[in-house]
Amino acid sequence: MSLSDLVTRPRPKIPPSSGWGWIFIVSGTMLIIFMGFFAVIGSVMGIGDALFTLFTVPETKTITIVYQIGASLLMGLCMPAPFVPASGVLIYLGIRHIQRDKALKEYGRITQATVTNKWIRIWKGTKHYVTYEFQVQASDGTLAHYQNAEFNRRAYKCYEIGDTAPLHYVPHDPTICRLEMTETAESRR
Repeated sequence: MSLSDLVTRPRPKIPPSSGWGWIFIVSGTMLIIFMGFFAVIGSVMGIGDALFTLFTVPETKTITIVYQIGASLLMGLCMPAPFVPASGVLIYLGIRHIQRDKALKEYGRITQATVTNKWIRIWKGTKHYVTYEFQVQASDGTLAHYQNAEFNRRAYKCYEIGDTAPLHYVPHDPTICRLEMTETAESRR
């Protein structure tokens, strides 16, 4: 294959991304913002309560007020602490999804996959899965065999076990892949 073949050859049509990347990033960011907001409100309310006590109850000792303000600030910092790792995981998953979609768009190649299994998982909603296998040529020239399962309701409805389907994959990392729906398969829905 010459360089001109690579330049003039059209890129494969990539199926649309699931959009989960941005959903994860926005969810993680919103979780951080809301927890920070509630932490600040909690701290301000605690400090306000301490100052209100100081001015309305003259016999209150200053040390009690200092402890109350310190406790309010500590609670304001500790309250969102459990949510910070959850936010980090959501943001990480979002970035990973976006990077995978970008890799498919930039480096994606098409091959044929064989659907080997389909199943439905009912737990906190119904999820449709499709398992498929495919072969690609490795960098050393041998054929490498891959198997993947994907949460994909459209593929579950369109393909039967044993069907072949177009698959987009990234040559340097074939574990990044996604089934494509064909017009024939779409007509089965």
